[in-house]
Amino acid sequence: MIYFDNASSTPPSSSVIKVMHDALNTYYANPSSLHTLGIQARKRMNQAKRNIASMLNVDRQSIIFTSSGTEANNLALKGVYYANRGGDVITSTIEHHSVSYTTAFLETLGVKVHYIPVDTRGYLDLAILEETLKKHHVALVSIIYANNEVGTVQDIDTIKKLTKSHGALLHLDMVQVPLHKHIDLTALGCDLASFSAHKFFGPRGAGLLYKKPGVEIIPQMHGGQHEFKLRAGTENLVGIIGMETALKETIENLDVRENKTNHLAHHLLRKLNESGLDYRLNGPSLNQPRLLATLNIGFKDQDAQVLSFALNQRNIFVTLGSACDSESIEPSHVLRAMNVPNDYIKGSMRFSIAETMQEKDIEYTVDVLKSIIRSEVALIE
Repeated sequence: MIYFDNASSTPPSSSVIKVMHDALNTYYANPSSLHTLGIQARKRMNQAKRNIASMLNVDRQSIIFTSSGTEANNLALKGVYYANRGGDVITSTIEHHSVSYTTAFLETLGVKVHYIPVDTRGYLDLAILEETLKKHHVALVSIIYANNEVGTVQDIDTIKKLTKSHGALLHLDMVQVPLHKHIDLTALGCDLASFSAHKFFGPRGAGLLYKKPGVEIIPQMHGGQHEFKLRAGTENLVGIIGMETALKETIENLDVRENKTNHLAHHLLRKLNESGLDYRLNGPSLNQPRLLATLNIGFKDQDAQVLSFALNQRNIFVTLGSACDSESIEPSHVLRAMNVPNDYIKGSMRFSIAETMQEKDIEYTVDVLKSIIRSEVALIE
């Protein structure tokens, strides 16, 4: 089995599985209960929050546990809107749907949303961003730090400076970041940031929103007084403990992992070049700001659905783009926004690499691709 879908979801590590199994047996009481077992669960949850906050270099009051990155994004965008009831929103044309569909919902409430275009590599047009900030009263700018489909890493420092100079809040979708970059949220200087555990070898069902002190948001789930009264619902303590362990391991192994995945990314493109297949790398080149582990490859005049099905039959697992959009047969909105040529866009697939892969896995995959594409060409001819 060769798993090229790590940007969609990573397998939980053995340590994460063990600590979650132990937590299921130990911390089954409700953390809000006032008896001894509930208090023990509350103490363990507070410890996890302190540890996660420390790893991100923020105070624990800045961490709001959620069920996912999608919920965190919704809480950030809707929470700021309902807290302010005024001001425009800026985002980009290549956001994850948990942001773009949320901004579309805000538009139905009368919010003016500005969608900043990107160039052919997926980089935000900073001149248009600056012009939009100058011309309009903007309450919030929401940008994906590292794109989940093509790996483009935005110029966050410049975006932050422009945003702050015009008095807008900055929210970053950082779901794809922990596996690939050291994170210091205080140094980064954003106002809100979203994360999801299953993107860095943790469990599904656990995420978080970082909220800078002083930033006001309105809760989107109502009920109990959980998470500083900002996210009602009994906390998923087992998932939180799994997320804590996963983040710790991710940080400890980051440099080794990045060196390995970067090597494999170069190896993949080198083998594709040697194969003679007509392909293009959608997004930045490997020497530009990007996640090298996330490679979107377009094969000329091919159908990615056919290719991925044929690869699947050989136990090679890839995806066409975001797994959250898997029911759509339309070309990715990200690739459309980047003006990927029509003769490559339909044959585009995402290869998201893990450090557990070997060079031989890359070579086998390219050989299989070459065999599939050449056999289809022969049938057409």
